[in-house]
Amino acid sequence: MNVLITGGTGTISSGIAKESVKQGHNTYAITRGNHNSRNVKGVRYIQADVWNKEQIKKIMKDLDIDIVVECLVYNCEQLKISLENFSDKCKQYIFISTAGIFNREQGRVSENTKKDVIEWRYTRNKIKCEEYLKKYFKNRKNKFTIIRPFVTYGDYRVPFPITSRENQWTIFERIKNSCPIVACDNVKFAIIHIEDFSYGVVCLFNNKLAFNEDFNIAESNKEVYWDDILNLSGKILNKKINIIHIPLDVFKKVFIDIYDELKWNKTEDLLADDKKIKTVVNDFTQSITIEEGLKSTIKSLENEYKTSNKILDMKWWYRCDLALIYSYLKNELNNEEKAIVKNYIKSISLRDKFKILWYYIESKLKNIKRRLKL
Repeated sequence: MNVLITGGTGTISSGIAKESVKQGHNTYAITRGNHNSRNVKGVRYIQADVWNKEQIKKIMKDLDIDIVVECLVYNCEQLKISLENFSDKCKQYIFISTAGIFNREQGRVSENTKKDVIEWRYTRNKIKCEEYLKKYFKNRKNKFTIIRPFVTYGDYRVPFPITSRENQWTIFERIKNSCPIVACDNVKFAIIHIEDFSYGVVCLFNNKLAFNEDFNIAESNKEVYWDDILNLSGKILNKKINIIHIPLDVFKKVFIDIYDELKWNKTEDLLADDKKIKTVVNDFTQSITIEEGLKSTIKSLENEYKTSNKILDMKWWYRCDLALIYSYLKNELNNEEKAIVKNYIKSISLRDKFKILWYYIESKLKNIKRRLKL
Protein backbone atom coordinates (compact mmCIF):
# COMPACT_ATOMS: atom_id res chain seq x y z
CA MET A 1 0.00 0.00 0.00
CA ASN A 2 0.99 3.61 -0.50
CA VAL A 3 0.89 5.62 2.73
CA LEU A 4 1.18 9.38 3.18
CA ILE A 5 1.90 10.88 6.61
CA THR A 6 1.77 14.57 7.43
CA GLY A 7 4.75 15.60 9.51
CA GLY A 8 7.11 12.68 9.48
CA THR A 9 9.70 13.91 11.98
CA GLY A 10 7.62 14.45 15.13
CA THR A 11 7.37 11.67 17.70
CA ILE A 12 4.03 10.25 16.54
CA SER A 13 4.41 10.89 12.80
CA SER A 14 7.98 9.53 12.63
CA GLY A 15 7.05 6.49 14.70
CA ILE A 16 4.14 5.64 12.40
CA ALA A 17 6.35 6.26 9.36
CA LYS A 18 9.02 3.90 10.69
CA GLU A 19 6.51 1.13 11.44
CA SER A 20 4.82 1.65 8.07
CA VAL A 21 8.15 1.03 6.30
CA LYS A 22 8.80 -1.95 8.57
CA GLN A 23 5.48 -3.51 7.56
CA GLY A 24 6.35 -3.12 3.88
CA HIS A 25 4.32 -0.10 2.82
CA ASN A 26 5.52 2.53 0.39
CA THR A 27 5.67 5.45 2.78
CA TYR A 28 5.72 9.18 2.04
CA ALA A 29 5.87 12.06 4.49
CA ILE A 30 5.17 15.74 3.91
CA THR A 31 7.40 17.93 6.04
CA ARG A 32 8.80 21.44 6.07
CA GLY A 33 12.30 19.98 6.41
CA ASN A 34 13.14 21.63 9.73
CA HIS A 35 14.33 18.41 11.38
CA ASN A 36 16.01 16.43 8.62
CA SER A 37 18.37 14.79 11.12
CA ARG A 38 15.33 12.90 12.42
CA ASN A 39 14.27 11.55 9.03
CA VAL A 40 13.36 7.86 9.01
CA LYS A 41 15.25 5.54 6.69
CA GLY A 42 13.06 4.20 3.90
CA VAL A 43 10.56 7.08 3.99
CA ARG A 44 10.25 9.31 0.92
CA TYR A 45 10.15 12.87 2.24
CA ILE A 46 8.37 15.63 0.37
CA GLN A 47 9.27 19.14 1.50
CA ALA A 48 6.16 21.31 1.45
CA ASP A 49 3.75 23.38 3.52
CA VAL A 50 0.70 21.21 4.24
CA TRP A 51 -1.48 24.32 4.65
CA ASN A 52 -0.62 25.59 1.17
CA LYS A 53 -3.50 24.07 -0.84
CA GLU A 54 -2.06 24.88 -4.26
CA GLN A 55 1.29 23.40 -3.36
CA ILE A 56 -0.29 20.19 -2.01
CA LYS A 57 -2.59 19.93 -5.03
CA LYS A 58 0.45 19.77 -7.34
CA ILE A 59 2.12 17.15 -5.15
CA MET A 60 -0.96 14.93 -4.86
CA LYS A 61 -1.48 15.04 -8.64
CA ASP A 62 1.52 12.75 -9.05
CA LEU A 63 0.83 10.46 -6.08
CA ASP A 64 -1.40 7.39 -5.83
CA ILE A 65 -2.19 7.10 -2.12
CA ASP A 66 -4.20 4.46 -0.24
CA ILE A 67 -3.81 5.71 3.34
CA VAL A 68 -3.39 9.24 4.70
CA VAL A 69 -2.35 9.66 8.35
CA GLU A 70 -3.07 13.21 9.51
CA CYS A 71 -0.78 14.12 12.42
CA LEU A 72 -0.73 17.92 12.20
CA VAL A 73 -4.37 19.02 12.57
CA TYR A 74 -5.29 20.77 15.83
CA ASN A 75 -8.56 22.52 14.95
CA CYS A 76 -11.47 22.37 12.49
CA GLU A 77 -10.07 25.06 10.23
CA GLN A 78 -6.94 22.97 9.70
CA LEU A 79 -9.03 19.81 9.36
CA LYS A 80 -11.06 21.33 6.53
CA ILE A 81 -7.86 22.17 4.67
CA SER A 82 -6.51 18.66 5.24
CA LEU A 83 -9.71 17.04 4.00
CA GLU A 84 -9.71 19.26 0.94
CA ASN A 85 -6.09 18.26 0.29
CA PHE A 86 -6.34 14.53 0.87
CA SER A 87 -9.83 13.07 1.38
CA ASP A 88 -10.52 12.46 -2.33
CA LYS A 89 -7.04 11.00 -2.83
CA CYS A 90 -7.16 8.11 -0.36
CA LYS A 91 -9.23 5.09 0.66
CA GLN A 92 -8.72 5.57 4.39
CA TYR A 93 -8.14 8.86 6.23
CA ILE A 94 -6.61 8.38 9.69
CA PHE A 95 -6.93 11.27 12.13
CA ILE A 96 -4.73 11.57 15.21
CA SER A 97 -6.83 12.89 18.10
CA THR A 98 -6.11 12.59 21.84
CA ALA A 99 -7.25 10.55 24.84
CA GLY A 100 -7.24 13.80 26.80
CA ILE A 101 -10.83 14.44 25.68
CA PHE A 102 -12.29 11.81 28.04
CA ASN A 103 -14.22 12.30 31.26
CA ARG A 104 -12.43 10.29 33.96
CA GLU A 105 -15.06 10.02 36.65
CA GLN A 106 -15.77 6.34 35.88
CA GLY A 107 -12.15 5.15 35.99
CA ARG A 108 -10.71 3.49 32.88
CA VAL A 109 -11.63 5.22 29.65
CA SER A 110 -12.93 3.29 26.66
CA GLU A 111 -13.97 4.53 23.23
CA ASN A 112 -17.51 4.90 24.60
CA THR A 113 -16.53 7.07 27.56
CA LYS A 114 -18.02 10.55 27.57
CA LYS A 115 -15.89 13.07 25.69
CA ASP A 116 -16.41 16.34 27.51
CA VAL A 117 -13.10 17.97 28.41
CA ILE A 118 -13.88 21.29 26.75
CA GLU A 119 -12.20 23.64 29.22
CA TRP A 120 -8.79 23.20 27.56
CA ARG A 121 -8.69 24.64 24.04
CA TYR A 122 -6.60 21.74 22.68
CA THR A 123 -9.05 19.02 23.74
CA ARG A 124 -12.07 21.17 22.87
CA ASN A 125 -10.75 21.55 19.33
CA LYS A 126 -10.01 17.83 19.01
CA ILE A 127 -13.57 16.99 20.07
CA LYS A 128 -14.91 19.36 17.40
CA CYS A 129 -12.60 17.77 14.82
CA GLU A 130 -13.88 14.29 15.63
CA GLU A 131 -17.49 15.42 15.33
CA TYR A 132 -16.84 17.17 12.02
CA LEU A 133 -14.95 14.16 10.65
CA LYS A 134 -17.82 11.76 11.36
CA LYS A 135 -20.33 14.01 9.61
CA TYR A 136 -18.01 14.59 6.66
CA PHE A 137 -17.53 10.88 5.92
CA LYS A 138 -21.14 9.86 6.60
CA ASN A 139 -22.11 9.46 2.94
CA ARG A 140 -18.70 8.93 1.37
CA LYS A 141 -17.29 5.70 -0.08
CA ASN A 142 -13.85 6.18 1.45
CA LYS A 143 -13.42 5.69 5.19
CA PHE A 144 -11.98 7.38 8.27
CA THR A 145 -10.35 6.08 11.44
CA ILE A 146 -9.78 8.10 14.62
CA ILE A 147 -6.72 7.31 16.74
CA ARG A 148 -6.36 8.57 20.31
CA PRO A 149 -2.88 8.51 21.85
CA PHE A 150 -2.39 8.72 25.59
CA VAL A 151 1.11 9.90 26.62
CA THR A 152 3.23 8.64 23.75
CA TYR A 153 7.00 9.07 23.96
CA GLY A 154 10.11 8.11 22.02
CA ASP A 155 13.67 9.09 21.26
CA TYR A 156 12.87 12.81 21.19
CA ARG A 157 9.97 13.15 23.62
CA VAL A 158 10.05 12.77 27.41
CA PRO A 159 6.94 11.17 28.99
CA PHE A 160 6.53 13.88 31.61
CA PRO A 161 4.18 16.89 31.60
CA ILE A 162 6.65 19.59 32.69
CA THR A 163 9.40 19.64 30.09
CA SER A 164 10.82 22.11 27.61
CA ARG A 165 9.15 22.29 24.21
CA GLU A 166 12.37 23.65 22.66
CA ASN A 167 14.96 21.17 23.94
CA GLN A 168 13.72 18.19 25.90
CA TRP A 169 17.22 17.32 27.07
CA THR A 170 17.00 20.34 29.41
CA ILE A 171 15.17 18.42 32.16
CA PHE A 172 17.90 15.75 32.17
CA GLU A 173 20.55 18.46 32.38
CA ARG A 174 18.81 19.73 35.51
CA ILE A 175 18.87 16.22 36.92
CA LYS A 176 22.59 15.85 36.11
CA ASN A 177 23.26 19.18 37.86
CA SER A 178 21.32 18.06 40.97
CA CYS A 179 18.74 20.84 40.56
CA PRO A 180 15.31 20.29 42.12
CA ILE A 181 12.80 19.04 39.57
CA VAL A 182 9.43 20.73 39.32
CA ALA A 183 6.52 18.26 39.36
CA CYS A 184 2.72 18.46 39.46
CA ASP A 185 0.30 16.15 41.31
CA ASN A 186 1.63 12.60 41.25
CA VAL A 187 -1.15 10.85 39.34
CA LYS A 188 -1.26 7.58 37.40
CA PHE A 189 -1.20 7.81 33.60
CA ALA A 190 -1.31 5.54 30.55
CA ILE A 191 2.11 5.91 28.91
CA ILE A 192 3.21 4.04 25.78
CA HIS A 193 6.41 3.93 23.76
CA ILE A 194 6.06 5.11 20.17
CA GLU A 195 7.12 1.74 18.73
CA ASP A 196 4.28 -0.09 20.49
CA PHE A 197 1.82 2.68 19.66
CA SER A 198 2.83 2.73 15.99
CA TYR A 199 2.43 -1.03 15.64
CA GLY A 200 -1.18 -0.68 16.76
CA VAL A 201 -1.81 2.16 14.31
CA VAL A 202 -0.24 0.56 11.24
CA CYS A 203 -2.12 -2.69 11.84
CA LEU A 204 -5.29 -0.65 11.28
CA PHE A 205 -4.23 0.33 7.75
CA ASN A 206 -6.82 -0.97 5.27
CA ASN A 207 -8.35 -3.00 8.10
CA LYS A 208 -12.10 -3.25 7.51
CA LEU A 209 -12.70 -3.51 11.24
CA ALA A 210 -11.16 -0.05 11.60
CA PHE A 211 -13.29 1.68 8.97
CA ASN A 212 -15.33 4.56 10.45
CA GLU A 213 -14.21 3.53 13.93
CA ASP A 214 -12.19 5.12 16.75
CA PHE A 215 -9.43 3.53 18.83
CA ASN A 216 -7.64 4.38 22.06
CA ILE A 217 -4.12 2.98 21.82
CA ALA A 218 -2.52 1.97 25.11
CA GLU A 219 -2.56 -1.25 27.11
CA SER A 220 -4.52 -1.62 30.34
CA ASN A 221 -2.55 -1.97 33.57
CA LYS A 222 0.66 -0.53 32.12
CA GLU A 223 0.11 2.90 33.69
CA VAL A 224 2.81 4.60 35.78
CA TYR A 225 2.98 7.59 38.12
CA TRP A 226 4.70 10.82 37.09
CA ASP A 227 7.18 10.46 39.94
CA ASP A 228 8.14 7.04 38.58
CA ILE A 229 9.36 8.73 35.39
CA LEU A 230 11.60 11.08 37.36
CA ASN A 231 12.93 8.42 39.71
CA LEU A 232 13.76 6.10 36.82
CA SER A 233 15.50 8.98 35.03
CA GLY A 234 17.61 9.58 38.13
CA LYS A 235 18.45 5.89 38.29
CA ILE A 236 19.52 5.84 34.62
CA LEU A 237 21.64 9.01 35.05
CA ASN A 238 22.97 7.79 38.42
CA LYS A 239 21.73 10.94 40.15
CA LYS A 240 19.57 11.48 43.21
CA ILE A 241 16.29 13.15 42.30
CA ASN A 242 14.83 15.95 44.41
CA ILE A 243 11.19 16.14 43.31
CA ILE A 244 9.28 19.26 44.34
CA HIS A 245 5.52 19.04 43.90
CA ILE A 246 4.16 22.46 42.95
CA PRO A 247 0.46 23.25 43.57
CA LEU A 248 -1.67 24.04 40.52
CA ASP A 249 -2.39 27.58 41.69
CA VAL A 250 1.35 28.31 41.55
CA PHE A 251 1.53 27.15 37.93
CA LYS A 252 -1.35 29.48 37.16
CA LYS A 253 0.62 32.40 38.56
CA VAL A 254 4.14 31.75 37.27
CA PHE A 255 3.95 29.01 34.60
CA ILE A 256 0.77 30.03 32.80
CA ASP A 257 1.80 28.47 29.45
CA ILE A 258 1.25 24.94 30.76
CA TYR A 259 -1.43 25.56 33.38
CA ASP A 260 -4.46 24.54 31.30
CA GLU A 261 -2.83 21.32 30.14
CA LEU A 262 -1.91 20.39 33.71
CA LYS A 263 -5.30 21.28 35.19
CA TRP A 264 -7.49 19.61 32.58
CA ASN A 265 -5.33 16.73 31.44
CA LYS A 266 -2.24 15.87 33.49
CA THR A 267 -3.27 16.11 37.16
CA GLU A 268 -6.00 13.47 37.20
CA ASP A 269 -5.54 9.73 36.60
CA LEU A 270 -5.95 8.63 32.98
CA LEU A 271 -6.25 4.84 32.71
CA ALA A 272 -6.71 2.91 29.47
CA ASP A 273 -9.26 0.27 28.51
CA ASP A 274 -7.63 -1.76 25.71
CA LYS A 275 -10.49 -4.12 24.79
CA LYS A 276 -11.33 -2.55 21.42
CA ILE A 277 -7.81 -2.28 20.01
CA LYS A 278 -7.01 -5.84 21.13
CA THR A 279 -10.17 -7.11 19.46
CA VAL A 280 -9.02 -5.71 16.12
CA VAL A 281 -5.24 -6.11 16.59
CA ASN A 282 -5.04 -9.34 18.55
CA ASP A 283 -1.31 -9.24 19.26
CA PHE A 284 -1.22 -5.60 20.36
CA THR A 285 0.81 -5.17 23.54
CA GLN A 286 3.23 -2.78 25.20
CA SER A 287 6.43 -4.78 24.91
CA ILE A 288 8.82 -1.92 25.76
CA THR A 289 9.05 -1.25 29.50
CA ILE A 290 9.14 2.32 30.74
CA GLU A 291 12.74 1.87 31.92
CA GLU A 292 13.88 0.51 28.55
CA GLY A 293 12.08 3.31 26.74
CA LEU A 294 13.52 6.02 29.00
CA LYS A 295 17.06 4.73 28.49
CA SER A 296 16.60 5.10 24.75
CA THR A 297 15.05 8.57 25.12
CA ILE A 298 17.86 9.82 27.34
CA LYS A 299 20.55 8.41 25.06
CA SER A 300 19.02 9.93 21.93
CA LEU A 301 18.39 13.35 23.43
CA GLU A 302 21.87 13.54 24.93
CA ASN A 303 23.44 12.55 21.62
CA GLU A 304 21.40 15.16 19.74
CA TYR A 305 22.28 17.83 22.33
CA LYS A 306 26.00 17.11 22.06
CA THR A 307 26.26 16.66 18.29
CA SER A 308 23.71 19.11 16.85
CA ASN A 309 24.78 22.37 18.54
CA LYS A 310 21.46 22.55 20.40
CA ILE A 311 21.32 24.87 23.37
CA LEU A 312 19.53 24.33 26.65
CA ASP A 313 16.12 25.97 27.00
CA MET A 314 17.13 28.45 29.70
CA LYS A 315 13.77 30.22 29.54
CA TRP A 316 12.11 26.98 30.68
CA TRP A 317 14.91 26.43 33.22
CA TYR A 318 14.35 29.85 34.80
CA ARG A 319 10.60 29.30 34.87
CA CYS A 320 11.19 26.12 36.87
CA ASP A 321 13.37 28.11 39.28
CA LEU A 322 10.67 30.77 39.51
CA ALA A 323 8.06 28.13 40.39
CA LEU A 324 10.36 26.78 43.11
CA ILE A 325 11.14 30.20 44.60
CA TYR A 326 7.52 31.36 44.47
CA SER A 327 6.30 28.17 46.17
CA TYR A 328 8.96 28.55 48.86
CA LEU A 329 8.17 32.20 49.58
CA LYS A 330 4.41 31.53 49.64
CA ASN A 331 4.86 28.60 52.03
CA GLU A 332 3.36 26.11 49.55
CA LEU A 333 5.88 23.30 50.26
CA ASN A 334 6.26 20.67 52.95
CA ASN A 335 9.19 20.88 55.36
CA GLU A 336 11.43 18.51 53.41
CA GLU A 337 10.78 20.35 50.15
CA LYS A 338 11.37 23.71 51.86
CA ALA A 339 14.83 22.64 53.02
CA ILE A 340 15.78 21.43 49.54
CA VAL A 341 14.57 24.60 47.82
CA LYS A 342 16.12 26.87 50.46
CA ASN A 343 19.55 25.37 49.82
CA TYR A 344 19.02 25.55 46.07
CA ILE A 345 18.07 29.25 46.18
CA LYS A 346 21.37 29.98 47.95
CA SER A 347 23.24 28.38 45.04
CA ILE A 348 21.58 30.57 42.36
CA SER A 349 23.80 33.40 41.14
CA LEU A 350 22.70 37.04 41.43
CA ARG A 351 22.65 37.28 37.63
CA ASP A 352 20.29 34.33 37.37
CA LYS A 353 18.08 35.70 40.13
CA PHE A 354 17.56 38.85 38.06
CA LYS A 355 16.56 36.71 35.08
CA ILE A 356 14.13 34.77 37.23
CA LEU A 357 12.66 38.09 38.44
CA TRP A 358 12.14 39.12 34.82
CA TYR A 359 10.17 35.94 34.12
CA TYR A 360 8.06 36.65 37.18
CA ILE A 361 7.20 40.10 35.76
CA GLU A 362 6.47 38.49 32.39
CA SER A 363 4.14 35.96 34.07
CA LYS A 364 2.25 38.77 35.78
CA LEU A 365 1.77 40.52 32.42
CA LYS A 366 0.57 37.29 30.78
CA ASN A 367 -1.97 36.77 33.55
CA ILE A 368 -3.28 40.32 33.10
CA LYS A 369 -3.69 39.73 29.33
CA ARG A 370 -5.40 36.39 30.02
CA ARG A 371 -7.93 38.01 32.36
CA LEU A 372 -8.63 40.77 29.87
CA LYS A 373 -9.38 38.18 27.17
CA LEU A 374 -11.74 36.34 29.49
